[in-house]
Amino acid sequence: MSVQALTIAGEKFVLIPAEEYKRLITRDRPTSSRRIRKRVYPASAAIRAVLGRKIVAARRKAGWTQSDLAKRAGIRLQTLARIEKAEGSADLATVGKIDRALREVGV
Repeated sequence: MSVQALTIAGEKFVLIPAEEYKRLITRDRPTSSRRIRKRVYPASAAIRAVLGRKIVAARRKAGWTQSDLAKRAGIRLQTLARIEKAEGSADLATVGKIDRALREVGV
């Protein structure tokens, strides 16, 4: 395979044979709906996971247990546990309560 590089307006480009390009763009492309489902990670699930991890990190930084944070935020322990494990979505009011409780200690 021959590869050539050229610079256009200060940006470097690589030229490769068309057959190699076709092989590269189809190599990782899913071939069935089953493979597509495995590769797709819904944005809502990603957001829940990130939120849960951030809450756990902030709670630990404050030195609190789940029970401590739930009490200070005025929410049920089960609700906090579910949010931290990203097992369901939390409404804005609940997230606001958690945020306010953590901000009180400067986290």
